[in-house]
Parts: sequence; C-alpha cells; structure tokens
Amino acid sequence: MYMKSWLDENINDTLEQFIKTHNDYNENTIYVVNPPLDGVAYVCEYAVQYPFAHGHHTHSTVRIEQYWDADGKSLGYKFLDDENRISYPKTHVLLRVDQQPRFREIRVGNAVTYKAEKNAKKETDYVFPIDSDLGKLITKNKDAINLALVYGTIEIAKPMPIEELSPSVYRVYDNINGKTYFFDDTGKRFEPKPPVEYKKNDKFKSGTIKVNNKKSAKTSQIIASKEMEM
Repeated sequence: MYMKSWLDENINDTLEQFIKTHNDYNENTIYVVNPPLDGVAYVCEYAVQYPFAHGHHTHSTVRIEQYWDADGKSLGYKFLDDENRISYPKTHVLLRVDQQPRFREIRVGNAVTYKAEKNAKKETDYVFPIDSDLGKLITKNKDAINLALVYGTIEIAKPMPIEELSPSVYRVYDNINGKTYFFDDTGKRFEPKPPVEYKKNDKFKSGTIKVNNKKSAKTSQIIASKEMEM
C-alpha cells in the first residue's frame, strides 16, 4: 500500500516536466496517440524508483505507464501488469531534438579555438511517424539506449542525440554501434550527397570568346554589304 500511495502522490508531472527531469536523453520513448483516445494524447512506459526502507535497500523499482492529455497534463498511470491497462494506438513518437549550436571563434596568438555561444543550443520537440525509419530506429534501440546510460563511460553522454542540422534535415549518432544516420522531417532515412567541387572551366571560357568573335565577324559582314549597296 505504501508504494501505491507514494506513486499516487508523486506521479503527476506535466509532460514538459517529465521530459526535463526524466527524459533528457530520450531513453524513454514517448508515444503520440493521434487522435487522442479517452483524452489520452501521450503515453510513456518507464521505471520509477520509490523509497523503500528494508534492510540495506533504500529504493525499489517498479515499471509503469503514464498518460497525458493534449495539453501535457498528467492523467495518471497504470502498472504494466494491470489487467485494466488499455493498449493505446501509438501512431507517432515524440522526440526532443537538439538544434546545432553556434560557435564563436577565439584566437590567442596562433591558436584558434571555438566556443559554443551561451544559450545557443535549444531543444525542440518533434513528432515522427512510429513506422518511419527514424521511429523504428528509436523504438528498436530503446533497450540498448538504456544500457548505454547505465554502463556508460566516465561522463554519461547522450546515447542517440538527434540534431537538427538544417530545416528538414536531422542527424542521429548511434555511439553504441558507431554509426551516423540522416533523416528528413518525415523520418525517412537518406544518404547525404557529398559536396560538389566547382572547378574553373577553361573550355567554356574559350568557347564564349569564339562565339563573341563569330558575332563580331557577322556584324562586320552586314555593315560591309550595306556600304557596297550605297
């Protein structure tokens, strides 16, 4: 009973609060129910640690599914093994996208360094179809993402940050497998084209000169024929 009463009192974060406090690394996929069903617009399954004083253990863990309405207000939760839990038709995934930061160049003597401007990096929420390439990548790697957070290196890095490189172009770096993926705003994966190198075309330039010469010669012939007529 203690666990249930503690959860009832503490599981009330808005969707925005939940993203900031529990989901900074996209380790828990938030699903979009579109259109909402019984007022539920967002669903997320995740683990909750609640205080539990018993012997040497101070916390215990339980997995729940939390629900929010279209405005992000919490509608409560259910245990995953609850027989009354409804299976909502999750159509999209809600992901927090990191926009590419702007950098300022700093020169000290011959040394050049780049420092990210303050408040330049912003996070924006986007929704992608759950059956898109990006949606499948995120949901498929959810367990691996959680493991990366637990068994990370010295500094816990974002396992799969999503960056907005430019309008409608998103990059995902999977440091678990050491791969980089690119997606458009529909969540479809694509391979970026290599930059095109433009070289000076001397043939085109000489061709232009020849055309100009031809025009000049033709104009001279017309003038000469008119003078003969006179």
